[in-house]
Amino acid sequence: MNSCSEAAEDLLALQACYPEAGALVLTPAEEQALVLQSKTGLAGELGATLHIPDVLASGEPISLNISLPIAYPREWPSLTVHSAAPRDVTAELQAVVKTTAEASQGLPCLLACVAALVAAAQDLQSSTEQQKDENPVEADARSVKGPESPDPMCCRLFWFHHIKSLTKRKVIVQEAKNLEIGGFSKPGFPGVIVAEGSLAALEGYTATLRALRWSAMAVRGEEAGGLTRRLPLPLREVAGEGMGELASLCRGAGVEALFLSALKLPTV
Repeated sequence: MNSCSEAAEDLLALQACYPEAGALVLTPAEEQALVLQSKTGLAGELGATLHIPDVLASGEPISLNISLPIAYPREWPSLTVHSAAPRDVTAELQAVVKTTAEASQGLPCLLACVAALVAAAQDLQSSTEQQKDENPVEADARSVKGPESPDPMCCRLFWFHHIKSLTKRKVIVQEAKNLEIGGFSKPGFPGVIVAEGSLAALEGYTATLRALRWSAMAVRGEEAGGLTRRLPLPLREVAGEGMGELASLCRGAGVEALFLSALKLPTV
């Protein structure tokens, strides 16, 4: 039986993430090419335009023009950000997408690029709104503060109804590597991720995970740490789908209490 080409698999996964009418738009020719590749597995160019719902940059909607080359994912996709936002904002978002694609190292990266774009746009929008409400005296005080001390580590446990999609599993590991986040990811039913990094990195990672759109996802627990990592870097996927190995790894790393409390199990 033939399988999807990797480009078709990525585009279909994106379509599943954004099922809203008018979100992922394909021309008749693009739709025909996607159907052909999904049925035959033959490689070829694919294209689409994603109008990202409920995400703004400087108050303006964002769209992403997608072109996946015949050699995808060995060859980077062509991804172009479009928005009526100021030119420097659009350029910053474009740089985020480009950097994410280049960091993929030959792995499928379409979902990761979209997730990074969404997270960056939300950060910029939040920053813009904060600056509007900010007291100028407070802003000046922050601008002259001394050098910051290293960020302490923080552990966060994510629970998912399931983690099955191979594309999402790749994004989980790759994005953690990009953000210098350590820990473990357990696929299957339920899915669990135990992640460790700076608070800023974990916030970015959380935004990326949420942008992938799950049937159910929750942050079940968080634990502040010191300056020394307890979980291995980079984050890796646990073999198999049983909880036993993950529990053993958490116990060995000294985060068993977080693991048990987050899964609503009694601690010893």
